[in-house]
Amino acid sequence: MLPRIITRLVGWAVAIFYEVERTGPGLVPGPVLVTANHPNSLVDPLLIFHTGGRQTRPLAKAPLFEHVVVGTVLRGLGGLPVYRKQDYPDQMHLNERTFDAAIAALTRGEAVQIYPEGRSHSEPSMSELRTGAARIALMAEEQAGWTLGLKVQPVGLTYEQKLFFRGRAVAAYGEPIEVAAYRGEYERNQRDAARALTDDIRRGLLEVTLQAETTEDRELVDLAERIWAREKGEARPRERQKLSERLPRMRAFARAYGRLRAEDAEYAKELRAGVRR
Repeated sequence: MLPRIITRLVGWAVAIFYEVERTGPGLVPGPVLVTANHPNSLVDPLLIFHTGGRQTRPLAKAPLFEHVVVGTVLRGLGGLPVYRKQDYPDQMHLNERTFDAAIAALTRGEAVQIYPEGRSHSEPSMSELRTGAARIALMAEEQAGWTLGLKVQPVGLTYEQKLFFRGRAVAAYGEPIEVAAYRGEYERNQRDAARALTDDIRRGLLEVTLQAETTEDRELVDLAERIWAREKGEARPRERQKLSERLPRMRAFARAYGRLRAEDAEYAKELRAGVRR
């Protein structure tokens, strides 16, 4: 009962501060490892609590559990501490206990949140993913004799004006990945299987996140999409469209602009100047 109450309260809090939207059906039933990008620190788990449709246990960096308020909330939610080298270089061995607890929760059919980038950041593109999420998922399936039915579900988190009251936030729920499909590769080489699953998690996240090489590129894509939407009659001149409606177009614009810059840098420069004007 207590975790459900806390989940509702923190979800309610994030919905007061942001205009929150969800795309996709939410979290799938059964055991699921939720893998999300990490653009907004402590707010990211709250966004998933509010939009996921079911209770989830978060993995969070160990120092947060020492805070009076945050630590109490995390423990109430069944949070699991992650010991990072930069925080506790002499306590890294405690992560084995955290892995075991996460595997046990998944075996019971629960949902667990993890952020494979390993850190929160404001860069316009994802950083390299660590293999911890994949290793937890594969070990959970192996220990269950590959009959657990565990899924890894990518969730893309996107914010607009994330530091401001009534900024906007979208949680995009992607296609779940069946962990048992990696059984053969895992039995041949565990490290290669973890890398392969991590690569697929990254591909899944790329489908539900907005990626740009630089902050300027992201601003350019945002501006170009606004111009396009008004020229095509998709939006009125001063209309504030839902961020969830804009995101698919912005992702397409960002991918196309990245290809254009790689293939014809000079034309990309002219296009950038034209959009700015």
